[in-house]
Amino acid sequence: MNDAQTPAPKRPGRPRAENPRTERITVRLLPEELAKLEEQAAAARIQVSVLARKKVADSPNVQTRSIAPETESAIRSIYAELGKIGSNLNQIARGINAANLAESPVVGTEIREQVNEMKYALRGIMDWLDRLS
Repeated sequence: MNDAQTPAPKRPGRPRAENPRTERITVRLLPEELAKLEEQAAAARIQVSVLARKKVADSPNVQTRSIAPETESAIRSIYAELGKIGSNLNQIARGINAANLAESPVVGTEIREQVNEMKYALRGIMDWLDRLS
């Protein structure tokens, strides 16, 4: 028998996995969250990493939303415009406050209230857009 026909000697130890896990993520938990995960793993008699992987893979609570690219683009444009409007309202409010401090004849109370209402409305719209995207 020559060297080409001699089978390679088997390496001692654990055989290599057919599909090894090579990717890694890091998750930060509160101490009580880790304790709960460890309890669940101990009760199931499995490693914490196996339980975490199972929870990620089998989680029914994960909600995925698919938004059309055109819709996402429109939402981003609206969000940008609302940001500009909010900035303008802040400048108006700042001007009114400065006029009131200088005892100018500008009656700012009613205007300030309307500006504040607009700011709250804009914040609500921006929060709604954040939940969509």
